[in-house]
Amino acid sequence: MTTSSFMPKTDDGKANLLEHLVAILPKYATLLDISTRDFDELKADSLSFRHSLHTMGITQASSQSWTNAKNVLRDGGLGSADWPEMSTLPAPSHP
Repeated sequence: MTTSSFMPKTDDGKANLLEHLVAILPKYATLLDISTRDFDELKADSLSFRHSLHTMGITQASSQSWTNAKNVLRDGGLGSADWPEMSTLPAPSHP
């Protein structure tokens, strides 16, 4: 018999799970004996993880643009050898 895990396998799925826990756990904090400090740490972790995924996506897209420009400079061909614009990274959000 195959068992399935409740833990998502993708980064986005894990971020969604953290955000879901942040949204739902306050209702059960007393019942589950979750301290305010523990909940605040979970919330901060959720925000930090989502921020890291967002920032990583921006830097990966920027990296691809720079690689494409470098390749045109190196090899010639179609495309632009103009320097790509530098990406502006979002500031981390804090709870």
